[in-house]
Amino acid sequence: MEQKQKQDPRPVSAAARLERAYRRLGTREPCCRACGERRPLVLTGTHPEILCYRCCKLEKGQSVIEHHHPAGQHNSAVTMPVDANVHRLLSDAQEDWPVLTLRNPTKSPLLCTAASLRGLADVQQILVANLLAQLPETLEVLDAVMTARDGPAWWMRTTAGGDRHDS
Repeated sequence: MEQKQKQDPRPVSAAARLERAYRRLGTREPCCRACGERRPLVLTGTHPEILCYRCCKLEKGQSVIEHHHPAGQHNSAVTMPVDANVHRLLSDAQEDWPVLTLRNPTKSPLLCTAASLRGLADVQQILVANLLAQLPETLEVLDAVMTARDGPAWWMRTTAGGDRHDS
């Protein structure tokens, strides 16, 4: 008799893990007292003595770089160095993967590939949220500063001149 492999969802949803973090921290507006980090999943302690994982490691004199298994440790020995806070976020994202893919008890190459793709998507999502998402606002603020300092066509006096966006 053929046995169907079950792709059970993780037992605790992302929303439930977030709620658990808020309760553990003792506030719905948690903030690292050292750096201002606000993502509940990377915070530890209880309000008002809250630290992010990175600052906690710094206070203990430990490295803030950790080694993450993007495909999960059961699927690949490959690791990548990441910031301690980012490692917590990436590990939490793996909690949303199907259990069978994350644990891969039979070492299925298809599940290893699925895990690798899920890990890549998680890393890309973190990069976009932490790096790229800030760039538009930064450029907009910089444009306002340059306009206030050098006038509305400030770029005309740069080496780029009027070559771009002349309309």
